[in-house]
Amino acid sequence: MGILSQENAPEDDHCGDYIESLLNGRPYDHVRAIREILVHETAQKFLRGDKFYLPKEDPAICLQRDLIDVALAARKQGDLLVSTRLPPG
Repeated sequence: MGILSQENAPEDDHCGDYIESLLNGRPYDHVRAIREILVHETAQKFLRGDKFYLPKEDPAICLQRDLIDVALAARKQGDLLVSTRLPPG
């Protein structure tokens, strides 16, 4: 999504890198990613608490790995993209 769909955002880039590392069995430096994300304006706007609709807790929750044991599958249904929860395993 980036910043207003105009500029890359580090959390999106690192998310893609993380998924790629899982799919390809490559190493991923999660600590480095967290450092780069937290100093960027896209995380800072949450941490400052400037706006009520940007919860301060959001970066702390979103940057954790394996927090939720759920996977979703997405498929096209007409003009919509529909996601469904995959069974465990």
